[in-house]
Amino acid sequence: MTEPADRGREVTARFAAALAAYLDGLGGPELVAEWTRAATAAGLRPPADAAAGAWISRAELAGYCEAAAALSGDGEIGRRLGEELLRLHTADPMVAAVVTPDGGPGAALTGIVEYLGAVTSGRRWQLAVDAGSAVLEASPLGAAAASRHFCAAIAGYLAALPGAYGSAGRVAHRHCEVSGAPSCRWELRWTQGGGGAAGVVQLGRWVSYFDAMTSAAAVAGSGRAPAALAESLLDTLEQLVPSPILVARVDGPDGAVTAARGVAPAAADDLADDLVAGRCRGGALWVPLGRSGLLGALAPDSPSLPTAGGAVLTAFSRLAGAVTEAAAARRDAELARAETAQLLDFAGRLAGATDLDDVAGIVATTTEKVTGATLALVLAWDAARGLVPLGQPGGEASLGRAPVDPVELPDLLGLADRSTPLRVAATECGPGLGARLSAAGATALVMRALADDGAFEGLLVAAYPGPGDVPDDAERRLDGVADLARVALARARALETARYQATHDALTGLYNRNALGAIVPAGGDLELLYIDIDRLKHVNDELGHAAGDAVLAASAQRISAAAGPDAFVARAGGDEFVVVRTRSRAEAPRHGDLVASAICAALSEPFDLAGRDVYVGASIGIASSPSCGHDLADLVTAADAAMYQSKRSGRGSWRRASGAHTRGGGLEDDLHRALRSGEITVVYQPQVELAGLVTVAVEALVRWDHPRRGLITPAQFLDIAETAGVLAEVDREARRLALAQARLWAASFGGLPVSVNLSTQSLIRPHLVDEFAADLAGAGVDPTAVEVEIVEGILSDKQLIAVVSGLADLGVRVAIDDFGTGASVFARLKRLPVHTLKIDRSLVAGGDADRDAPILAAVVEMGRRLGLEVVAEGVENPAQASRLRRLGATRAQGWLFGQPTTAAEIERLVCSQAANVVTGSRGPAPSPLAPGVGRVL
Repeated sequence: MTEPADRGREVTARFAAALAAYLDGLGGPELVAEWTRAATAAGLRPPADAAAGAWISRAELAGYCEAAAALSGDGEIGRRLGEELLRLHTADPMVAAVVTPDGGPGAALTGIVEYLGAVTSGRRWQLAVDAGSAVLEASPLGAAAASRHFCAAIAGYLAALPGAYGSAGRVAHRHCEVSGAPSCRWELRWTQGGGGAAGVVQLGRWVSYFDAMTSAAAVAGSGRAPAALAESLLDTLEQLVPSPILVARVDGPDGAVTAARGVAPAAADDLADDLVAGRCRGGALWVPLGRSGLLGALAPDSPSLPTAGGAVLTAFSRLAGAVTEAAAARRDAELARAETAQLLDFAGRLAGATDLDDVAGIVATTTEKVTGATLALVLAWDAARGLVPLGQPGGEASLGRAPVDPVELPDLLGLADRSTPLRVAATECGPGLGARLSAAGATALVMRALADDGAFEGLLVAAYPGPGDVPDDAERRLDGVADLARVALARARALETARYQATHDALTGLYNRNALGAIVPAGGDLELLYIDIDRLKHVNDELGHAAGDAVLAASAQRISAAAGPDAFVARAGGDEFVVVRTRSRAEAPRHGDLVASAICAALSEPFDLAGRDVYVGASIGIASSPSCGHDLADLVTAADAAMYQSKRSGRGSWRRASGAHTRGGGLEDDLHRALRSGEITVVYQPQVELAGLVTVAVEALVRWDHPRRGLITPAQFLDIAETAGVLAEVDREARRLALAQARLWAASFGGLPVSVNLSTQSLIRPHLVDEFAADLAGAGVDPTAVEVEIVEGILSDKQLIAVVSGLADLGVRVAIDDFGTGASVFARLKRLPVHTLKIDRSLVAGGDADRDAPILAAVVEMGRRLGLEVVAEGVENPAQASRLRRLGATRAQGWLFGQPTTAAEIERLVCSQAANVVTGSRGPAPSPLAPGVGRVL
């Protein structure tokens, strides 16, 4: 139900409660229920909801009264409401002490008006009191709604007030806002009664009660054990409440403790339960105390308890409950202080740790202390391997070091998107992870993503033997550790990655080429061997790139062993390695030839790949200082040229360089040759639906398979191709290969949409559309299965419209690439026959989530309204995917779902996913969340 925009502090919610009490006395619960239905049908909040609050508006009160008057037929419903409200006030001892103090009706009215002036809004209240009479006037402040029922309620309340002092009162409502007067005026007269003496007696009784309650409060706040506190509360209740049986249940850190008077101690718990359930005979009353405690009184031989006793019990429970809550809060504060001390120590230890395993070990140890877990796990996200346990030494009480497949975790994308922990049973995990957890004695988990928008670091897991061992506040405790852990892990990962990448090759673990200048000692006579692995392209073509990677890794080990412990071995890139030695004066002048011979011999031995012998070999060039130069770069250039000559003269050999050796011919010359010799090739990157993580399309990406340098990425040669004027030819060769593959896929499994890129040089060619039409016809592929990706900022409006319209007329789909960058012109979209927008990876990366998220949401919504497909590029971790899915994006591509790979790998992936859809199986098809498809190409 919609609430009023601003009820302010117009009318106390006790009016709603008083109206409900009056109707209950008039017609019972059935009348109250009928009144509730009538009020809600009129657009009002349910009266019970209104009564549970502090304030309601005059308009709401008027609506409730109209509904009550219509149902009850009582035209004086407002006056009855005022009388009932005073009855409720005087029945509550704490409220009665305010509204009916000693001193008679005049004193009561003075206190009430002071209260109204201090806390209510919308009216200015004025009071004039004389002996036996008073005048009350209310003037509106601003445009406040007038209500005849409210005015009548005030009159009823005033008329009944003298009765609380043993006097008779009558009231006249002289003028009213409802009738158009500027204010409301009530004149009250009463006859003098014996209220003064009654007030003195009442005051004395409440002083006695207050003394007893204060004494009990002091006990409650003293930190006594719950059992002692329950007995102390019963001691006070015996003074306050005349009842044969009393019961007190008090919360404690280990559960509630119950004590009783008038029954056997063993029956105390059952008595408390019976009171709550309403199973006790005779007069019975109980009131809540704290979170799960209670105070109760029972008179089995009487039909009811004295009204005063019930009122006192209620009042005392409020005071005692507040004090016991304070005591519980103090205990919680002590626990919080202990946790804070642990977290401060945790932060201090993290500040000095930079190694990823050291940080994870500190995080795991602290998590166990703070959460009470028997085992804490740090699962770090690794794009290449999935979730990797860190800081675990191995053995029975850990998961070991084997990576965890992301599909083993329930809803990883949903978990990465959560900012709060999640409770999970080990049985909800995949069979592999579940078995490892069971072996570690863990069946209940609390998991928290170590993630920020755009930066998913992994998971922090607290593991327990069973659900009953998980603390109620385990999530809160885990939160306290998680944020510090995420920052520390991100910092350690960045430092470790930077250190490793600066000096090492990821595949082989050897030094990389850039590190040679730092690790090779300066001065002395150097000998450098430049090694190229022969026949590696054949291995890649025959067995796949995974086999080629295995051969490269094994070759690195053999080269290192043959070079000896004093040599520096590095991978120069692709299938090329460098060995640098400092030649001692005692060595033979051509000792490097012996090393080259040993390396050739080692690499000529077969490699065992899954029971199959694979043969490669090596071509080596050798350069020495000072004959080939003094700088390392000079030696590399000379040895590389000598290696090339060795390969030409016969593989499996080495050649020594002289100062006259040059490489001859650069990449530009090689590129012209590549277009003639079929070295241009294509790899494919999957595009997935975020809802089901199923591959629905691929993007064709060009690569150059250089005979000596191996696979060269576009970043390394497209600029050269543009300078040489052959970029359009490279585009067209890649396009022909992609279209031919699309035709093969259509024949083998029904087809897969393929997108191809058009460079600047291609787009400005005058006959591009005709060339594209010829390529489509030559491949025999359905144009609707092809998408063309262009960057629209490079052309004028007229050129862009002509090109896009011509391509769209062929039947192909057109995508705007890198959308969301500075070159994007939103106004062009309504004039272009475009089908797809590809959001630039710079927005997806989440470097500035607060600024990027609104832009992402706007692009997604704009694309949806224009009927365009929106694809997010560069998705690399689950947090980015979750954010995109949350913003409404439906498609994405990036390393999270698959790295660029071969057509065969794409076909295997698509067919496996299709098989899983049919069977409903979770395996053995690779998950789109698995770390990449094939090797990085």
